[in-house]
Amino acid sequence: MNRSGNSFYEFHDFRIDLEKRVLLRNGKFESISPKMFDTLVLLIRNSNRVVSIDELRQEVWHGVFTTTNNINVHIAKLRRALGQGRIGHQCVETIEKQGYRFACEVRRVSYEAFDPLVAEDVNPNPTLIADEDTAAKRSQSPGKQIGVPGATNTDQITASAICPTNADHRSSIGLHKLIAIVLLILPAGGYLIWELSVCRAPRVSNPVLITRDGLRKNNSFVTDGSRLYFSEMTAGQQVLFQVLSTGSEKEKVIASFPSISLLDISPDGTELLVGRQTTVETEMPLWIMKVLNSSGRKLLDLRAHAGTWSPDGKYIIYANGYTLYMANNDGTGSREFLRISSGLPYNLRWSPDESLLRFEVLDPENRSTSLWEVNANGTNLHPLLPGWNNSTEECCGNWTPDGKYFIFQATHNQVTNIWAICEETGLLTRSRHEPVRLTDGSMSFRSPVPSKDGRRLFAIGERRLGELEQYNANTQQWSHYLSGISADNVGFSAFGEWIAYVTYPGGELWKMKADGSERQQLTFPPMRVHYPRWSPDGRRLCFTATQPGRPWKIYVLSAEGGNAEQLLSGDDNEYGPGWSPSGKHLVFWQGKRLLGTTAIYLLDLQSHEVSKLPGSDGLFSPRWSPKGDYIAALSSLAAEKLMIYDLNRGGWSELVTMNVASPSWSRDGRYIYFMSFYQDDSAVFRVRVEDRKIEQWALLKNVRLTSGRFGPWMGLAPDDSVLVLRDVGTQDIYAFDLQRP
Repeated sequence: MNRSGNSFYEFHDFRIDLEKRVLLRNGKFESISPKMFDTLVLLIRNSNRVVSIDELRQEVWHGVFTTTNNINVHIAKLRRALGQGRIGHQCVETIEKQGYRFACEVRRVSYEAFDPLVAEDVNPNPTLIADEDTAAKRSQSPGKQIGVPGATNTDQITASAICPTNADHRSSIGLHKLIAIVLLILPAGGYLIWELSVCRAPRVSNPVLITRDGLRKNNSFVTDGSRLYFSEMTAGQQVLFQVLSTGSEKEKVIASFPSISLLDISPDGTELLVGRQTTVETEMPLWIMKVLNSSGRKLLDLRAHAGTWSPDGKYIIYANGYTLYMANNDGTGSREFLRISSGLPYNLRWSPDESLLRFEVLDPENRSTSLWEVNANGTNLHPLLPGWNNSTEECCGNWTPDGKYFIFQATHNQVTNIWAICEETGLLTRSRHEPVRLTDGSMSFRSPVPSKDGRRLFAIGERRLGELEQYNANTQQWSHYLSGISADNVGFSAFGEWIAYVTYPGGELWKMKADGSERQQLTFPPMRVHYPRWSPDGRRLCFTATQPGRPWKIYVLSAEGGNAEQLLSGDDNEYGPGWSPSGKHLVFWQGKRLLGTTAIYLLDLQSHEVSKLPGSDGLFSPRWSPKGDYIAALSSLAAEKLMIYDLNRGGWSELVTMNVASPSWSRDGRYIYFMSFYQDDSAVFRVRVEDRKIEQWALLKNVRLTSGRFGPWMGLAPDDSVLVLRDVGTQDIYAFDLQRP
């Protein structure tokens, strides 16, 4: 007889077939990658102990170097396959600073196999064996007849049951051959059905430039089939343009007001849903503009930062603060649809069958974005891809017209690419929710928009690069500073001999001498740094930094390099630290700026005691004056005021009432310089503290500014000349052929 055994592991509703390397749930296949399968088997086989990261790297990746982050990503995917939030975390436990452990009860089983071509080996009901040792003992036991369940040497078995006649034997052989053929065909047929049921991801090819100006474009752009509509940042304002979907010179869309934020296009392609921008990050009045004649009408008193039409065009979903509202397409009948406690919803999009609403959620504390979805009746709100992307930068999704794919952007290692999720389900099709990357190259791609016929995919391709520039107040001209390096958040030591800066777009902290010599990198990925500042004695640097999945925290680092010290524990985000002139305190802010729940705090560097600055509720971005007598700050609601706190007398007073960004004290403490957008012309202004006199200092009309996670940056050189980071990267719309499998 020819016998073999097939081993399985079982837990909950799952079975792992070790021979076929498949995971089944209630008899149905679960799609997992080979690395996920090997990880699961390793954890199960060592369920009595913790499996370390190094052991996973050695046994699953076979010694080939892979990052801890990559291993963690595979663990997160495995948990989702097992049931995120339920069995996934219950079975695959994280043991802090040690590794992972499989905590669920596991049963190991085997099935006795048989050769279907040998009559006496036929066993239509294979015996279940608890483990391999038991199987071996049972096969050697003289008291059991293998193939006859329950029979012993004293059992009475009829001769015909064991020894068939010749005719029966010939018939049996024919029957067994038929069974053998069927059994050989079934696995192949099953595999074929399995393969056919996989919803294959599309591919993109043949990229073609649609626009050729390279200017920075807003995330949201739309198409009516023949044309694309998009807004570009021009002189600090969003200007609406249109271009043929096959490529042509862009045309400005004439509108009754400047600075338009494009949100959506009506299902019939005749109207645009837009917001009228009047200041930074506030809720905008909603308007509907006709595509052909550009006439517009205001939607009553609706104000929002995001919005979309329903697929049938009968109503509009819009976002105001943390709440989604539903209104008729003429703006009447507005009512609350859903409140989202985890962040601010943007880029709202319905599925073609109107069963799901998906959107991006912005966490205003750490500026991270993730994709969420909710049913059409407002139930079952949940993240779309929990644990998939540790950097949590997912955005701007759109369905293909047939609803088969959901295409979105995600950022890994500072590179943004287009990804697709298969959505199709049916009798012979199963949904695969594991995203598949569509673009992969030296250029980042974002904001995917499928064409109306589903045959093409439009996306914005970008190369991010900046040049540091200095303004000469005498000539009123801009020129390269430090050879125009791509440096953001530049800070100078007390006497101007040393410079600290953050690379753009990388986010690493560097230092160098004022002449550009002795460059030294101080921080390394995945840490991203913002707003470095020198201590008064020039020996230390303070800054805000974050790492994937962690909050923004305040750090202090020796100017010579080494390990950065995190000053405060906890999960609260901390931003914008600045030194007191004595070097004994830091000022910083916490809270949610978009909700106006911010406040300013002082940190004693010796005792590590934190105290709230009186009357600072609703303020952010503090700046300590060089002489130590004032602290300036911005109001958090749209940054419409520049406030100043008198540390000698106490109390706040108002310096400026206008849009204010990136304030900086002059060296003598007499002036505060700042940028202001959404005026007639964007510009740098300065205000004299003594008498509150405001003067325009440098026009930004023809200067494209980079925009990092916290917006455009402006600073001052040691001679109080204005520095900005000019955007010299490129952003253009591309069209790809969208190839379906």
